[in-house]
Amino acid sequence: RPPYPSLSNPDKEGWLMKTHKITGPYKGWRRRYFVVKDDFLYYFKTRQDTEPTGVISLEGCQTRVLDDVGVDHCFEISSKTLKYFLKATNADQMTEWISLLEAASMVIMSSKAAVAGVRGDDDDGETEAAGLRWSNPTRTGWLTKASGKNVKPGAAITWQRRWIVLKGLSLCYFKAPQEAQSGGDPAGVISLDGCSFDLSKKTEKRLDIVTPQRSFA
Repeated sequence: RPPYPSLSNPDKEGWLMKTHKITGPYKGWRRRYFVVKDDFLYYFKTRQDTEPTGVISLEGCQTRVLDDVGVDHCFEISSKTLKYFLKATNADQMTEWISLLEAASMVIMSSKAAVAGVRGDDDDGETEAAGLRWSNPTRTGWLTKASGKNVKPGAAITWQRRWIVLKGLSLCYFKAPQEAQSGGDPAGVISLDGCSFDLSKKTEKRLDIVTPQRSFA
């Protein structure tokens, strides 16, 4: 059971040490249970907590290894306004966390750019009226999708029914067609620029879209 009801099927979870200021390898560090879900990093005091102690938005964050602070397996997450220092148990664990956090940040930034690309923004700053934003799509319709760790070999796949809108190089998905028709924000966007497509499971009526950061089925 996830520590927070809305965090089922997280991208990653586990224990890390956290501090806001590095004063040495021991002083000031606090052990927290971290959960990555979409573009947010949640942390809890215990695995059994029902509410997070804090939440870090990964949108636009930068992640880097700190090898010159006298602390082993230490890395930093920073945004324009905040900075967090985290410490893993070993080098392999640190590498796994950094790779996933970087991917989460890049996927969100790519998605934001993809949405902007189909909004119809003009040079004078005017934006298309709601209802026209997703007009004249290449194709629309219902599909079931899975993403993240759920498409990895050996993992149980959780499928979700979504209304798909293909426009340009953006594959947008909504919970209902009315959301697209009203010009609302999609539940997610997959930028198809640079993607590859795996048709090896076409007998299952399945298409895998592989982006540089993650896979969708």
